[in-house]
Amino acid sequence: MEYGLAPELIQALSDKRWRKRAQAVEALGRAGDKRALPYLVRALNDRKSGVRMVAAEALAQLGDKRAVPHLAQALYSNKGRVLPKIGWALGRLGALSELVRALDDRRWHVREAAVVGLGEVGKKAEAITLLGQYLERDPEHGRELVYKLVKLSEGSTSALARLIETALVDRRDILYFAEVQKRREKRGR
Repeated sequence: MEYGLAPELIQALSDKRWRKRAQAVEALGRAGDKRALPYLVRALNDRKSGVRMVAAEALAQLGDKRAVPHLAQALYSNKGRVLPKIGWALGRLGALSELVRALDDRRWHVREAAVVGLGEVGKKAEAITLLGQYLERDPEHGRELVYKLVKLSEGSTSALARLIETALVDRRDILYFAEVQKRREKRGR
């Protein structure tokens, strides 16, 4: 079913029920109509994080590069569970420079969102190289990032080995951290 910019959807964006707003945002993203961009950008500032998450995903689905500055701004003005989704959306839109800039943020949640986004960038080899350079500058955060990089590298052991070497000398520490992270994911944290 083709929704486009149906007046019902636009009206639902102002509904007092956040789930209804989120459903409208999702439908606008699925419709693929680039005229929805301003409505989706506005939804990035919704008071409910669930709506903001759906808005980031919808903007990525829309595929309009004009959303990149708005998503980049949202990356710095949000917190918590919204950040990985914003990072993911930036990666899907190929916003490599914004993601690399976010790697230098003082908040680790923003840096983690940037890693998630870099995992979505089409040029994996370039993303791995950039992350390696980041780890050389900031090895303190190596353990968290190396676990993410294990997923990003998709089995490229030579690239991954270089990153692990850069991040931490003690591989046991990385393996322990990766095991702790796996257990947390299984428990739903």
